[in-house]
Parts: sequence; structure tokens; C-alpha cells
Amino acid sequence: MIELELLPSAGRRRAAFITAVVIGGLFTLGATAGAGTPGLLIGLAITAVLLGVMFVHLRQARIEITGSQLIVHGALVTRRRERSRAASVVRAVVIPVRGPSTDTVFVRGTDDAVLLRIHGNNYDRDDLDRLVAHLGLPATGPDRPVTAAQLARQYPRIVPWIERHPFKFAFAIAFGFMALIVAAAAIVSAVNL
Repeated sequence: MIELELLPSAGRRRAAFITAVVIGGLFTLGATAGAGTPGLLIGLAITAVLLGVMFVHLRQARIEITGSQLIVHGALVTRRRERSRAASVVRAVVIPVRGPSTDTVFVRGTDDAVLLRIHGNNYDRDDLDRLVAHLGLPATGPDRPVTAAQLARQYPRIVPWIERHPFKFAFAIAFGFMALIVAAAAIVSAVNL
């Protein structure tokens, strides 16, 4: 039996659709200016797909708390965790490298490992407050917005390495691609000799 169910708020759904329409509209305008009628048709098709994906995501997204489970539904993935494994909650406003700050709820186990991470993008702050109160677990968190690295210093293992070190990760990917290009160029030049 579901004790608490949180759905994306109407305001967040509206904002997501408006953003998708604006991005799709700008893409369609650019495609139309560059390719005429075929660009218009391609732009409209891509906008329709973008809106469809957004609709499915917001239709499926919800958080459910039952007597025995914590369940977070997404568009493609449903994450279930045993409620008995939950020991504490960390709530933080996380500042990403790009994009808006996100109110985030981390449900941690007895070993301080993260059982669930709930991004607050789709939910109002009041809904997340209700969620934390309903769980009835000790809740802590920084008193101001923090980066992932700052949060990890205060709560080790709470965010993945990639999120703590986004620039190192980006440089590693760029270096990997460059090494791949150099290796491919070397192979092509060796074959052509």
C-alpha cells in the first residue's frame, strides 16, 4: 500500500514543456533557414520527438513510499530500495557545472552508501519537505548551496567521482578521443605507405 506518492508539480511540468517548445522552435527556425521546407519538416519532427520524450518522462516520473519500499519511477528506469535499509537523509542544493542548482535528497544506508538519489528538478520544495518528513529519518545537509566536490568533502562517497571532478573527466574523454584520432591517423598512414 502506498503511504506517500509525489508527482511532478504542474509548474515544473509546464516549465519543462515550455523549454522543450522553445528549444524545438529555435532548432526548427535554424533548420528552415538552412534547408527550407525539408529543414522545416525535419525540425518539426525533432520537436515532436522532444515533446514526446518529455511527455513520457513527466507522465512516468513519481516517488512512492510504501511500508517496505522506497520507489523512484523515471521514464525508463524504476529504482526500488528496501525501506528498512535507509538510515539517514542528506538534503542539499547542488550547484552543477552548467545549469540551474538542484534541490537533491540523498537517502543513505547504515554504511553511509547512497541508496537513492532523488533530483528535485520535477518536484516542488514543499513536496521534498513532505518526503523527508514522511521518511522520519535523521536529516542533515549543508545550510547553503554547494558544489558536488564540496558536498563530497562533508559526506564522503555521496556523489560519484565524475560529478566531483567534471573537468578532469572532460579532459580524460578529450584526451582519449585525441589518442584515438592519432592512432587512427597512424594506422591509415601506415596502410597507405
